[in-house]
Amino acid sequence: MEDHTQSFRNSTVDGGSRRIDSYSAIICVGAIFVVVTVGVLGNLLTVHTVATSRKMHTSGNFLLMSLSLSDTCVLLFSLAVILSRTLLEEINRNNPVLCKMLIYLLLLSGLISVNHLPVIAYNRYSIITKNRVVYSRRWSKVRTIIIVFCLWMLPGSLLVMPSLGFGEIDFVPELGGCALVETALSGWWYTTLLILNTVVSCGLITPVYYVLTFKKIYHVKNRVREAQSLQPGADLRPVPTGFSKEELALTRMALLAFCCFVVCWLPTFVLHLATFKGIKPMTLASMCRVLAISSSTFNPFIYVGTNKNFRREFGRKNIFRFTG
Repeated sequence: MEDHTQSFRNSTVDGGSRRIDSYSAIICVGAIFVVVTVGVLGNLLTVHTVATSRKMHTSGNFLLMSLSLSDTCVLLFSLAVILSRTLLEEINRNNPVLCKMLIYLLLLSGLISVNHLPVIAYNRYSIITKNRVVYSRRWSKVRTIIIVFCLWMLPGSLLVMPSLGFGEIDFVPELGGCALVETALSGWWYTTLLILNTVVSCGLITPVYYVLTFKKIYHVKNRVREAQSLQPGADLRPVPTGFSKEELALTRMALLAFCCFVVCWLPTFVLHLATFKGIKPMTLASMCRVLAISSSTFNPFIYVGTNKNFRREFGRKNIFRFTG
């Protein structure tokens, strides 16, 4: 009798946990669907704005357009992975090639987006600290195209490593789909390597460039104030440095987008380090995943909300064009 009672309790607990897991999955999928829909629309409109407006044809804006394309890929592949895990578990189990391909594409698009951030920071550093001649030579249209091409091609080198035995992407029954298997030591270190790429890009290179950039801006503004105090009423703008108010606004906008990325992805990094060779809590991992994906959705709102020139062109090329 006790055995039957115990088995009934176990089945009841398991059934309740499955219902809770299913509710959590539905909420997670719904949240990600909203985030992806808004993000894809915003990023594609950003691409359309830069591509169709001659005023926006600068190297800095081209980099932002490329970032918007990679963010769009991140959002779409994230949604594909979540939907496949939720609705297509048997297909994932029986078709490992397709299952693994989605993870590869998601990782690739994520690395591409991450590697855009230090390049954008260096572009902002160049326009602020160098004169127009040097900047135009370093960031000509041809060189910008080559840089963007490299940003899209080079991250693929990290994704070759699992096929060489370092790191493993496999079907995980608890997830209902494929993922990086971190319970094995090599898998955890491979994920750590991917995170290290992000930390070096976003925790070291990008902040250094922004600190040097705004340090230059601060010194230039101080010199202008000192000169104006000696010659009241004189028009002494920082023309010799090569940057304008528009470039300053674009630099602040890029810095804010970078800060948004750090805030959204930091919980995911902390969770990874806190679960060395262990299983991540499903609910907490899902919340971190939604927040991380949201960083790609926030960027268009940052562009429009913080940059007057971008907001004007965005409205002229998208809202007014389609409504009038």
